[in-house]
Amino acid sequence: MGQDRAYVVRFNPDRVTFPDTCPVCNKPAAAEGIVVASQGKEEEGFGSIRPSSITAPQHRASLIQSVSTRKLRIPTSFEHATSEGDNSTMRSVAAIINGLSIITFLIVSFNLGLTIMQGMPVAPWMAILWISLLITVLASYKALGPNGLQKAIDVVEYGGRGSRLTVKIFSVSYARQFLHSNADSVEIIEGGNRL
Repeated sequence: MGQDRAYVVRFNPDRVTFPDTCPVCNKPAAAEGIVVASQGKEEEGFGSIRPSSITAPQHRASLIQSVSTRKLRIPTSFEHATSEGDNSTMRSVAAIINGLSIITFLIVSFNLGLTIMQGMPVAPWMAILWISLLITVLASYKALGPNGLQKAIDVVEYGGRGSRLTVKIFSVSYARQFLHSNADSVEIIEGGNRL
C-alpha cells in the first residue's frame, strides 16, 4: 500500500549525509548533482510596500539580497550529475530560445490566420515554419522544467535561517537508505516511519 508513496522528511543539512546511490536511478553514485533550495524573506518583498508610497524605503535596496539559498550536493550517477554552472547556462539559453520562439510563433500564427481568413492558399513553407516553431516552443518549455535530480528530491520548505530543510524524496528505497544512515538527524513528516 504505502510502498509507492514518497517520503517527506525534515533535517538540518549540515548534520546529514546522503547515500552513495543515485536518487533517480538507484545506481551506485559516481558523480555529484546539485539541488538548490532558496528562501525569500517575506518582510522584504513587495507585499509590505504600500501602494500609496512613491518610493520604497532605503533598506529595500534589492530583492535579490533578500533571498537566501542553500546548495545540496547529492551523490548521483554520471547520467544524472549536474553542476551549478551547466544547469544555469542551459536554463538561460532555454529561456532565451523559449521567449524568442514564442514571439516568432505569435507573429507567424497571426500571418497564417490572416492568410486563412482571406481565403488565400497557405504556403507550405509557412505551415512548416509554424509547426517547427510550435515544436521549438514546447521543447524549450520542457527544458525549463526540473531535471531528473530535482524531480527525485524536491525541496518543499527551507526555513529556520537555513538550519531546517524539508524535502520530498520520491524513491522509497533511496529514502529508506537516507533515513537509515541519518536516523538521529531526520524527522519523518510523511511516508511512514518504518525503515
